[in-house]
Amino acid sequence: MIYLNETFLQIRTEQSVAIMEWKGLAKGEAYRKGFEQYLKLLLEGKYTHWLLDFTNGKVIDVKDQKWTTDEWLPHAVATLKGNIQKVGIILSTDVFNKVASRVIATTISKLSEAEIAYFDDKRDAMAWLTQPEAVAV
Repeated sequence: MIYLNETFLQIRTEQSVAIMEWKGLAKGEAYRKGFEQYLKLLLEGKYTHWLLDFTNGKVIDVKDQKWTTDEWLPHAVATLKGNIQKVGIILSTDVFNKVASRVIATTISKLSEAEIAYFDDKRDAMAWLTQPEAVAV
């Protein structure tokens, strides 16, 4: 189901995964609106598995990156009450976006118990995100 479709970002769900797919450059208000809409989806659907697809994302402005790591992520993790289990990340081909994406992932791992993994393509990421959890015996 498509939740938000902008020229620079698509937010949707597929199976039990909340997907944020960056398709271009977004700055300031547009960038932040995307993250706020993603949090709204996460809360409404109680999604615990995220796919952050930065494949076609462009450079993330330093102010927006700082906002994401210093404000949005701490707020999102607290609001979701630790209900983040897995985060799959597909890195951008843009070197600057790739660095920013890794900083965001590092912040997620510091703030939550989520398992984080990097992938080259969506197929592998979705396979990992949707695999049944092993039951401890």
